[in-house]
Parts: sequence; structure tokens; C-alpha cells
Amino acid sequence: MCVRTGKRRCIAGVLAALLLLGPAAAGPGSDRPRLAGLRLVDALEQLREAGLPLVWSSDLVPDSLRVLEEPDGATPRERLANLLAPFGLVAEPGTGGLLLVRRAPVLVTGVVVSSGTGAPVPGARVETLSGEGAATCGRDGRFSLGGLRDVPLRLRVSAPGFLAREITLAVGRGRHGVEVTVVLAPMPLLRREVTVHPDGADASAGPASQGRVLHQDEIGSTPTLGPDVMRTLPLLPGLTAPDNSSRVLLRGAEPRDVTYLLDGIELFEPFHLNGLQAPFSLVDSSLARTVRVLAGPLSADHGDRLGGVIDIETRQPDVPFRVYGSAGTLESSATAEGTSPDGRVAWLASARRWYPGEWIDTVEAGVEGLDPTLDDGFAKFSWAATPDLVVFGRALAGHDVVRFSSPEDPDRIEARSRSRYLWGGFVAALGPRTIVRTTLYQARWSTRRDGSGEIDLVGDLVTVDDARRTSGWGVQQDWSSTIPGRATIRAGWDFRALRTRFDYSRTAIDATGTTTSRLDARLAPDDRSLALYAEGSLVLRPGVVLSGGLRWQR
Repeated sequence: MCVRTGKRRCIAGVLAALLLLGPAAAGPGSDRPRLAGLRLVDALEQLREAGLPLVWSSDLVPDSLRVLEEPDGATPRERLANLLAPFGLVAEPGTGGLLLVRRAPVLVTGVVVSSGTGAPVPGARVETLSGEGAATCGRDGRFSLGGLRDVPLRLRVSAPGFLAREITLAVGRGRHGVEVTVVLAPMPLLRREVTVHPDGADASAGPASQGRVLHQDEIGSTPTLGPDVMRTLPLLPGLTAPDNSSRVLLRGAEPRDVTYLLDGIELFEPFHLNGLQAPFSLVDSSLARTVRVLAGPLSADHGDRLGGVIDIETRQPDVPFRVYGSAGTLESSATAEGTSPDGRVAWLASARRWYPGEWIDTVEAGVEGLDPTLDDGFAKFSWAATPDLVVFGRALAGHDVVRFSSPEDPDRIEARSRSRYLWGGFVAALGPRTIVRTTLYQARWSTRRDGSGEIDLVGDLVTVDDARRTSGWGVQQDWSSTIPGRATIRAGWDFRALRTRFDYSRTAIDATGTTTSRLDARLAPDDRSLALYAEGSLVLRPGVVLSGGLRWQR
């Protein structure tokens, strides 16, 4: 306040203050220089001439940047902040009272998922190669990493049991946040502490209806007859298997009501010697990374089966090149695997031969003169084309030959069966929250039984030739999207086409060489099916989740 005796002195002080503060203090109608249309470097020069001690580098402020809109602000500092914001820059105090023009910090958020299943990878580690920051993924596989300035951003993502990846993120000017989905490929031979229980399984894991996941070390540490992944499952609560068989019964359901999945594709009767109790499966336990057993209420994508689901995910190679094998009294195997120098391509091939000569006598149909030969093989490859796209291919095959002959009578039987599965596709991340998996598959099964034998009492020699072939192909696609901590949505479709051919002939010849009877039958049925499904879950409040699903199949 100005007193009467110092009125002239007070007016002079106010005028001096107005001159020092310039146009900002004079109000909106003052004549301050316009910055719109200038190069950014020229606009900064004008603010520096107005009294702001600005310092910047030509790397951050090149001559090509131009101010498009007039920055608002009541003070030079406010105008400066609004001037720099569209270019992703900020002014921060430095030493000696200087204002340093720096890149605005960037926030990176995203999710880490598995390339094999598309499921989140909790506990994954995300860190910058520059050492600016690091974060750990939560249960939903999501992470948040802020305060990053060293662009382009180079991140390293790693998790126990997965191959580490390095990705580069380009951050455009004016962007303060980036969302990304990182797809990690599983690595083989996950080494963990193994707890040994007297019964061979951890009963504390809960009933199978809640779902149980067995890892590679648990599968490998369980004593079984041969390296068969299916034979480890009956040790879990709620799962049983017939004697000398690898077929699993879930909750007492029939074997035909159980769905077997290998890397996302359904396998039909994936066993050796299906007509002799199916003692072994086609899947080598050393190739399995995880086995997930679902015996409770099934989701919509598995709604066409009532018994349960056995979902096997094979391991991913993580070495440049390796060849190894094994030999035993029951089977022998050989495996080769490797990766490309940059780690983007991985491949694996394995083959087995079973020779259960002595063991076959213990099965229900085991008799002297029965000679089986069993072979199977598996191959896979994956290619990380981009950080958000993985291309994959798989092949599984099995071959059985069973011969029977008796020196005491003319009975002779030979049975052959073949099965082959080929499938491939891609897993793509559409943004940070949506995963799409598309698969094209083809399968073929064939059995042929022929033989001759003498019918008791009648004495006729009967010759039988029975050939059955089934082939099919299909396409399936699965979409999954998550809203962290709020909702999960899945939807997809599955188209299948099958064609079967039966050729059967039987001829009876008496002792004189005359044909007494003959029967020929030919059948060629085919079938096509289409299934659509959708399911989701919504968190209403902590501890309360609403979930449901719908499936249509024809």
C-alpha cells in the first residue's frame, strides 16, 4: 500500500516491476512476441532473450522441428512448458540456475505371455539395457516401467523357464507412454527343487478338479514303465488308469470322454497298441515341458467332452546344437535340437523305438508268438518373426506292427497301424492386451489287419483282410483379451472335416480248396463340424468373480 508521503516513489516502483516482468505481467492484451510458425530452436532463443537461462542440444532440438500452435501461459516458464510438451520435451533445473531442455520421461506398460499357450508369465523380469529401470510382472503378467529417457528403448525380458528376449521400442515425439506385448518362448529342462513323496505325487496339491500343472522335473522324477508322459498322471488324486495301460480315467469317465491336447491340437487315440490295452502313448515324457490336467467344470472351448482335458506343452530348445540319446531294455530314443545364433529360430526332432518283447506277455492278450514293434517320432520348430509374432510348426507320428504265428497250427495274424499329425500356425499379439492364435492341422490314421486261421469243428481255413483309414483337416482360431484386474474374454472357432473308408473281406475255404463263403464290405462315411465358443470372467469386487461361457457346435 502507498502512503501519501511516498506516492511518487511507489508509482515508480510499480512501473519498474512492469518493465521487468514484461508482457506476461501486463495482461493478456500485452504485446508479447508470437512463437507459432517459428522453428523450435528460434522460439527457444526468444525465450532465452526474454530472461530464461535455457540450455539445449541440437540432437534434442534439431532445425526441422517447428512450432505449430501458440503456447499458452501467464509466465515465460508456463509458455516454455507448453511449448516443449508437443515435442516430448521438458525443462528441468540444472546446476548454476540453468534450465536444461531434456526428453520427457516415458512410461512403458505391457504384458508378458508364453508363445506356447498365450498365457501370462507371472514373475517375468523387464529391465532396460541402459540400467535406467527394471520391473517384475505380477500374477497377470503385466508390468509398468516409468521414468525412461534413453530412446529408442531397449528392453531385456526374462523369466524362469523361458528364453530371454531383447526388444527395441521406438518412441515418437510427443508420446509419453508405450504399451507392448512381449512373447517369450519356453526353454527346456526347467531346473527346480524336487520334493520327494512316498506315494510319488504331492497329494497336498488338491483335487484334480481344480486343475493341476506338472512340470518337466516332476514328470522326470516319477518312476514309470518307460518314458511315457501319460503314465505319470494316474499318481495324481482323482486320476486312474487300467492295469498295463496309459489311458487315463478322469473322475471315472470313459477314455473316449477325455480330450488329449499336444501344443494346442487335439490327438485322437494317441497310443501304441490300441487293441492291446494301449500300454504306451506317442508322447515322450522327456519332450514335455508341462502337463495340465483339468477334471472339473470345463471351459467353453473344451465343452464337447465330459471327462476332462489333458493338455501337454512341449519344451523349447535353448542351446545352439545338441544331439543325445538313450537305450534301455524297453525302448531306445534319439533327439536332436538347436537354435539359430540370434535365438529367433528353434527346432527339435526326436524318434523312439519300443521293443517290449518280454513285457508283452503281461498284458491281457499276451500269448506266446506275439511279436510287436512300436515306433514314434516328434518334430517342432518356431520362428519369432517379430516381437509380436511367432510362427510355429509341429509333427507327430506313430507306427505299430504286431505279428502272430504259431508253429503248431496255420494261424497267422499281422496288424499294422499308423497315425500322423501335422499342424502349424502363428501366435500374434494385437496390442498389449489381445492374443490371437491361429492353427491349421491335418491328421491321418490307418489300421490294417490281415490273417488266416482254422475254424474249430468246421475245419475251414478263413482269411480276413480288414483295412480302415481316416483322414481329416481343420482350422481353429482362439482370441483372448484381458483388462488387468477387471475382466478376461476368450472367443474362437474350430472347423473340422473328416473322411473314413472301411474295406473288409472274409473268405472261407474248405479242405478241398473250395470257397464256401465270401463277404466283402465297403463304407466311406464323412463328417464336417463347426464349433463357436465364447467365455469371460468379470471381477465384481475383490473375492467375487462372475464367469460364464457359451458353445455352439454342429
